[in-house]
Amino acid sequence: MLVVLLASACLGGCTQRGGGLFGQPEQAAHQEHPLLVGVPLPRGFRLVPERSSGVDNPRMRLGKYAFTGRTSPDELFAFFTRTMGPAGYTLRQRGFDNGLYSMVFSSAYEELRINIRRVGMGTDLSLEMIPVIQDAPAQPQ
Repeated sequence: MLVVLLASACLGGCTQRGGGLFGQPEQAAHQEHPLLVGVPLPRGFRLVPERSSGVDNPRMRLGKYAFTGRTSPDELFAFFTRTMGPAGYTLRQRGFDNGLYSMVFSSAYEELRINIRRVGMGTDLSLEMIPVIQDAPAQPQ
């Protein structure tokens, strides 16, 4: 009897519609890193400093950031598909090749390239931020 109650509680909690990763409410399913303000990241992913570098100033953000966590690549791909639009990014490209998920998003100011790959028992997440160069206004002649 106890086993049936536990199993039904897990199934009910794990299949909620509109929930985030692992049945969490959507607002609790992501975090922000101070170097990537405005870019949702799934909870539980940690920055790998030795594989990350970047520049963040008021005029632009540029860099490559590596994270590691336990969420499956499939769930991570779905997470970014679902959360980047509300964060102000447009999906430009997505693909899957040889176990590597890749996505390219853009905003008015930057392009964000995301790569996701299973490594051992974990998942590697790579984000590359590239500023969008705005055309300068034409000089009067």
